[in-house]
Amino acid sequence: MPRTAVIALDRSDLSARALPFAQQVAQLWRGRLVLVHALLSLDEHAPVPVELELRSIVQDLNALGITADAVVRHASPAQAIVDVVREREADLIVMASHQRHGLNRWLRGSITEDVLARTRAPLVMIPGEGAPVFGPRKRILGRMWCTCDAVVGSRKSQMMLPP
Repeated sequence: MPRTAVIALDRSDLSARALPFAQQVAQLWRGRLVLVHALLSLDEHAPVPVELELRSIVQDLNALGITADAVVRHASPAQAIVDVVREREADLIVMASHQRHGLNRWLRGSITEDVLARTRAPLVMIPGEGAPVFGPRKRILGRMWCTCDAVVGSRKSQMMLPP
């Protein structure tokens, strides 16, 4: 059975930074990539509907030989990710993170920690550009997760993938 990676995309430049790593995972695994976008309200307005944007990314991935599809959910980001991970029996979650600390983290919370608390799938977190990286692995909620600061396509990034 092909392995599946789920990537959370929220239309930000930050989340787009995680796509090359997720793409590499899908290529190395010869597996499936599922793009997840959470809509927090029914009236999210944008110049281009999110479904069209995701369809374009899926078509680009398919053209590269990667099996991909996209899911849009009306839920919180963490809930949308967890639901899709369970439904697709995903082997890996790829997310970008602001790596918030202190008061900002307390006020805004951590989607990454919320996802880790609700699923058993391994998670690779891609930090924002210029964000501090405190070593390759951290322990949150008793589980290991890794922060990927490796260059996509490098030997180091390939070694970070689960077997």
